[in-house]
Parts: sequence; C-alpha cells; structure tokens
Amino acid sequence: MSLTPSRQWFVAALGLFALIFLIYTPSLGHEFINWDDPMFVYENARIRSLDFDHVRTMFTTTEAGAYTPLSQLSLAIDYAIWKSNPFGYHLTAVLLHCLNACLVLLVARLLTIKSPIPRTSATTLAGSLAAAMVFALHPMRVESVAWASERRDVLCGFFALLAAVMYLKFATGDSGARRGAWYISAWICFVCAVISKTVAVMLPLVFLLVDIYLRRNIRSNRSVSRPYVSLFLEKIPFFLVSAIAGIGTVGFLVEGGHAIGTREIGWEPRLAQSLAADLEYLRRWIWPIPLNPLDILRRAYDFRSDTVRLSILVHMAVTGGLLTLGKRWRGAWIAWFSYLVLIAPLLGLAQSGLQFTADRYTYLATIPLGIGISFGVVRAKPSWTVLGIFGLVLLGWSVLTWKQIDVWENSETFWTHVLRLDGNNAVAWSNLGVAYADRGEFAKAIISYEQAVKANPKYIDAWYNMGNACGKSRRTAEAMKDYERTLALDPLHVGAHHNLANLLLDEGAMDAALRHYLLAYELQPGAPLEESIATAYEAQKRMNLALEWYRRSAEHGWPAAFISWSELVRKQGDQAKALKLLKEGMDSTKDPSIQLAFAEAILNDPSPSKEDWLQTGIYLQEMDHKLDGKSKRVRQLLRLFQHRQHAPAVYP
Repeated sequence: MSLTPSRQWFVAALGLFALIFLIYTPSLGHEFINWDDPMFVYENARIRSLDFDHVRTMFTTTEAGAYTPLSQLSLAIDYAIWKSNPFGYHLTAVLLHCLNACLVLLVARLLTIKSPIPRTSATTLAGSLAAAMVFALHPMRVESVAWASERRDVLCGFFALLAAVMYLKFATGDSGARRGAWYISAWICFVCAVISKTVAVMLPLVFLLVDIYLRRNIRSNRSVSRPYVSLFLEKIPFFLVSAIAGIGTVGFLVEGGHAIGTREIGWEPRLAQSLAADLEYLRRWIWPIPLNPLDILRRAYDFRSDTVRLSILVHMAVTGGLLTLGKRWRGAWIAWFSYLVLIAPLLGLAQSGLQFTADRYTYLATIPLGIGISFGVVRAKPSWTVLGIFGLVLLGWSVLTWKQIDVWENSETFWTHVLRLDGNNAVAWSNLGVAYADRGEFAKAIISYEQAVKANPKYIDAWYNMGNACGKSRRTAEAMKDYERTLALDPLHVGAHHNLANLLLDEGAMDAALRHYLLAYELQPGAPLEESIATAYEAQKRMNLALEWYRRSAEHGWPAAFISWSELVRKQGDQAKALKLLKEGMDSTKDPSIQLAFAEAILNDPSPSKEDWLQTGIYLQEMDHKLDGKSKRVRQLLRLFQHRQHAPAVYP
C-alpha cells in the first residue's frame, strides 16, 4: 500500500531523526571535558536552581561576555533533572540536533514547494532530505552537539529554524489574522534564538534574501525599488532586536576584557584573516579532515598572503559562477549569499578569543549550503550514478562524524586529539595536565605542564597548574618556584599568592606566608582567605588577631572557619563556647564537616549534655546513611558512639 504524501514526509522525518540519534548515541556515555564545561556547566552556580533569584540573574547579567539566558535556563532544567550526570546534558543536545535536522527538512520543503522550480513530489522529498542530511551528518556538527558547553548552538539553531519556518508560513500565506500570527511567532522565535546565542542576529538579512528568492510582491509592482523597501520596513522589529543584541554583545565583550582591540589586530589584518578563515571553513565543509577543535590563530594575515589571495579568487569565482547561471538557478546563489551573511560576524572581524576557526561557528551558517544542494537535486534531477556518489559522500561523512564524536569522550581523549594535530599547543598541554591531575596522576600532569611552558614560556595558567601539581606531589621547592614564576608573569594572581602562602606556612616562613595571604585578600577579599589569614596569625601566636579573622570568615559563611575558630577557643579552655560556635555553624551553613567536628568534640568530652549526646548520634547515623557506610571516619565515630552509649555514667 502506497503512502500518502503527508505520511511520506512523516516517515522521512522519523527516519531522519532516528538516523541522527543513532549516529550520536556514543556521545550519551561521554563525560564533561575541562574546556569551558566547568565554567558553564558542572561548576556553574547560575544553573543550580530554578528559583526566581537564579532565573532573574540569568536574564539580567551576562556570562563570559555573552548574553545567553535561554541557554543557561536550558542547562538549569537539565541540572534540576540530572544534577551532575553528563548523560542528561548530552541527551538534550542530541535530541535538539535531531529536531533541528527535521526542521531543516521542513524549511527545505517549504522553500521548494513555494518556488518557481519545476518539481515532483519525489524530487522535493529527495532534495529536502539531502539538505537535512548534509546539515546533520556533517562532521563539523560534532563540536556543537557533543560539547555540553555548546548548548547555545543547538538551542539557537532550534529557535532560528523555527523562526524560519514561521517566516516562510508568513511570507507565502494569504493575508489575514493567521498570517499576522505567523509573523508574531517568527519574531518571538527569533528573539529566543538571539538570547540563546547572538549569532542569530543576521537572520533578518537571510529573510530578505528569501524574499528575493520567492519574488515576494515584485510581480505586482511596476517600481523595482518599492517592493524591497516595503520588505525591509516589514522587518524593522527584527532588525531592532539584531541591533540591540549586536551592539550589546560587542559592549559586553569589551567591558569584560574578552575582545581583542584594534591596536593588537588592525582592521586590514582582520579583514584578511576573515577571508582566510572562510576559505578554511569552505575547505572543511567539502573535505572535513582534519578537524581541530582548538585551531589557534598563530599569524597575522594581510592581502599579500597566498591564502588570502586564493580566498578572494575562490569567493569571486563562486559568486560570479552562480550569478551567471541566471534566474533558473536563483536558489543556488541565494543560498551562497545566505551562507556569507550568516558566517560574516564569526570570521574574526570582532575577534574575542585565541581561535582562528571553530566548527561550532558554522552550525547555523552552513545550513543554506545544504539547502542549495537541495535546489540542485530538484532542478537538475540527477542520475542514479550522481545520487549514488552523493550517498557515498554522506556515508563517509557519517563515519567521520562517528569517529569525531569519540574525540569528545573525556578530557584526555579530547586534548590528546588536539595535540595530535598541533603538538605545540600550550593550552592543550596545560589542560591535558589538568585532566591527569584531576585523576591524581600528578607525575603525568607535571610532564604535560612542562610541555606547555616549553611551547609558551609566558603561559601563566601552565605555571600555576604545575605549582599545584608539584605541591600535591610534595615537591614543595618546585611548587614554590612555579608559583613565583606565575607571580613574575602576573603579580595580581590571587591563587598563586594564596597557594604560595600555604606552602610558606607549612615550611614555617610565617611572615612571608602572611604577606602573601594579605596581598591575595587585598586583590580578592573572601571568606577562604580570611580563614587562611587567621591560621597564619594563630601560627604566629597572635591569638586576638586570629580570633578576629576567624570571626570574619565565619560571618561570611565559611564552614572551615567555624571549625578552626572553635578549636582555638577550645585550646584556650572554653569548651562551652567552642561547642556553641560549632552549633552556630551547623545552624547557619548546614555543612556536614561542621556536624562531624561537633560529633568529635562531643565524643572527646568526658561529660557531654544529654541533648548534645543524642544529637551527635542522630548526626552520625544520618551521615553514615547518606554515605552508604563508605566513610571510614564516620564509621569509626559511629562505633565509638555506640561503644560509649552502653558504657556507664555517659551523662553527667
């Protein structure tokens, strides 16, 4: 029994969804990686709650120079469901990518059936499927889907494609209330795309190009200019959003110190760099081998560069060739110009990082190229041989995508891949070292950090990370030298001051330790440093100052301060006040470490009160239950409690 056209499209969309999900299934078992994921995902306090204050913070502040509240909200919903389990975050990204593939299928269909291209239902379906698969199966998509931090790409893509669907419904529909509803829906989806990731700001220009493709209002007007003016005026609400978002993003980047100024890279080198970058993107789109997730900008480009000259020739040749094909192939050159419009802001004119190119920047931009191919399939009605070759290309891309997904399995596989392509990448060596250090493999970590500073002797993070690894390996002298080197490069490095002070205190250099603690506190006041300063004063036997700094830290909610403050008071002979401080800490912070300290204090007290004794038993039993009996310290204290529980004269 043959399927109706609507069912054919439904089956095609379902099959496409299943195929994409199957290919990206390996990413569901991946870990987070230590590149941006700590900042945006698993250490991000912004996404830990969906209460009013957290949501308000998302929508009223920027994050790393970008205004992406909807992406943060999406991650917060994942956190509410999955906590810190990477599976849920990857599942959401894969599902969004599958939906985006189906939306590309729908956009290609709408563009085809509303165009003047001669077509059949079979060629329309084949062309639309080609566009969707070129988009979804391409290896360059992996970075946006498999990297948890890039939720912004897939979410922005989802709303941008929804906006495109709504706009096409508006542009090709009859006048009336429903048409107005399509327009409002398109605008709302566009706003959602922009506040997911600002790259969507160029979408209104693409809508204008779509108008040209569809020849909206042109045939009914004698004037050539009037229709285009009316079409532009029609999109003023869209352009206003783009202007606000674009100007705001540049301002946020400059204010946050994320943007690279024109003094460092002038406008001529930026334009030359943009041309070189676009040539590289086109090369990867055609031949996606290799794909380097951290392609660092290592040189300044100018118009004498062979790469830039070749890029100019390629762009001129493609543009001229498509234009000479005339109106019959209008869809192809509209697709090309749409690609250029979408990729333009991401080519380096507003440089904000160390990268030269990044696959994630092409998530939206290359969609028109696939739709251009769909026009070719519909228009040219290729032979089975051509379709077979195209199928082999898609199969090859799928295999490469599958392999590229494995790169993102964890931090070690990721940075090892980057270093395989660029062995002189200091950032990659340093982050590989962090991956080893997180597993406790400090010897491997130190070797990686040494490679990082060899590649870039002025790389501050590598020196600092090496100091941390040496310190945890009890290589104190080396750690101190690494922190000193860090401070020579950056005298305002708070972490280096703090950690160097810790080592100096352990070595008995109390004056030097206190000096670094106070310098760190001056740079970044906070409860942890207040507690460290108190510890230094206590080591110097300056007890009044120690008590004062412990008090400050405790007032700011630092659990360790309550414990240290209580211990110092106990040493001074005031057991009652020491217990009172621990109780205040438990009431104000609910921190298990304070409960444990309280339990130890009660168990060491020869005559505890009945209330404190019973409360200790409750704390220990609750902690043992929460930790499934895996904490040796809790188990020891619980056994001691149970032993004394049956001893005579437990209570006064």
